[in-house]
Amino acid sequence: MNRILEALPEIGKEDYSNNPPRWFRYFFKFLSALVGVGMAIWAIIDDAMPIGFYLMVCILVPSFLLFAFHPNWGLTEPPSLLANQLGMYFSPSGSLRFGQQPRKVWLFVPWENISNIRYTRIVKGEFSKGMVMDVKVSSDEIDEFFGHYGKPSDRKQSEDGRISVVFYEGGSQKLVTKLLSLMKNSGLSDQSIGTSQT
Repeated sequence: MNRILEALPEIGKEDYSNNPPRWFRYFFKFLSALVGVGMAIWAIIDDAMPIGFYLMVCILVPSFLLFAFHPNWGLTEPPSLLANQLGMYFSPSGSLRFGQQPRKVWLFVPWENISNIRYTRIVKGEFSKGMVMDVKVSSDEIDEFFGHYGKPSDRKQSEDGRISVVFYEGGSQKLVTKLLSLMKNSGLSDQSIGTSQT
């Protein structure tokens, strides 16, 4: 049964998260500090710097350093998609009304409500590819958690209430393989699991 959760579980080494790895985020913060310090030294050393460039450096240096040394910026954003051996967790993606705050919740969908994960064409203005799955969710859950994505070109709704939804535009067949691996490791043997490419 699908559930709406107020917090994500801890992310393990075998789990999939669409956030960049923690080491990459620390490396990016280090580069930001390096650029900020470099620009500050350049502004101090270069006496012939035009006043416009000097003012721009005075704005950019604190911005780079604030990003680099602020303890939470760039490191604490939760993933919008997480998968583990229990199932998949989705963040809200529906459109908000003016003045409405986004909900900080996640939809947990167990693997038994997910099938036919595939990499296929998406209809969204122009044809592009993305990851699609057949999922058993309510219409409210579709609106809140899959609302702004395009529709798969092979969209269908089965008699048991499963509907094809796009859950990640772009991505790759490699990610589909990772998710199928997590699904199989959960002990679920689903005959409808597929990796079709359209």
